[in-house]
Amino acid sequence: MKHLHLIILAFAVGFSTAKAQNPVSEPIRLATSDLTLDGTLSMPSATSKKVPVVVLIAGSGPTDRDGNSKAGGGVSASSYRLLADSLNAFDIAVVRYDKRGVAKSIPADVSTLKEENMLFEQSISDAVGWIQQLRVSKRFSKIVVAGHSEGSLVGMVAARLANADGFISLSGTGRNIADVLKEQLKTLPEPLRTVAYADLDSLRSGQRVNKPPVMLLSLFRPSVQPYMMSWMTYDPATEIKKFKGPVLIIQGKRDGQVAVSEAELLKAARPDASLLLFDQMTHTLKDATDATPQANLKTYKDPNQPLTAGVARAIANFVKP
Repeated sequence: MKHLHLIILAFAVGFSTAKAQNPVSEPIRLATSDLTLDGTLSMPSATSKKVPVVVLIAGSGPTDRDGNSKAGGGVSASSYRLLADSLNAFDIAVVRYDKRGVAKSIPADVSTLKEENMLFEQSISDAVGWIQQLRVSKRFSKIVVAGHSEGSLVGMVAARLANADGFISLSGTGRNIADVLKEQLKTLPEPLRTVAYADLDSLRSGQRVNKPPVMLLSLFRPSVQPYMMSWMTYDPATEIKKFKGPVLIIQGKRDGQVAVSEAELLKAARPDASLLLFDQMTHTLKDATDATPQANLKTYKDPNQPLTAGVARAIANFVKP
């Protein structure tokens, strides 16, 4: 792994050059079988020539098109908006959208989006729909999918199903989400940890958990179990092998949610993929000033903090070799 910094340098001095632009943003919508998804298409500038487009797929929870969420302590990093702006400067268009049930992608009849009816496959189907809609447009020369966090797995499956021209994993896991959650729960006291592990094994085998521990109800609540079970049927290291197009894997060493080892598993599954590690980058694609939790958390709260230097350029060089 010691040669990775050389790879980063090679990308950083690549052929794509950012230039001053006046990006043009316009609303874009996707009609699905049960609701209309709302998004933003940002073009580099008013131009008649075809440009490549990146479809940016958000991470877990109620994350909107900008990369913000009101869940938990809230995220207001606006990482996706910043990434779109940066890629526009490299003559690359970007589509980012509110996931179903988030922000403006909420139907008039909210009862149609009951949590117990949500499945992981719906996220994949939505992403496929966006790719297919862009494919029929004459404005784009190629379509590359970029999935962040949970969106990495969604994106790699959708990229294969819709025959995208490339795939980028941003802070994506390389293991089944059940194994990732076990890692995150390893500090639980006994016997709670043993119970949690057994419940995760049950969900992975397709069996509901009837009496989840009260302390872990937010994770194992009955209404979210169908989604969890459907998510656990996919293994990233297996799915990334199925996509035959070029792959770029980007991971931060200060990511408190996804370890570098996850990116290395994706790389092992796709040896031909490019793997880039950024020393100070957190899960928000921004740099933490040091390795403390406080510095990490700060990157989740400041929409004006720039993205990690070199990330947008690396993506641009992959999209426009």
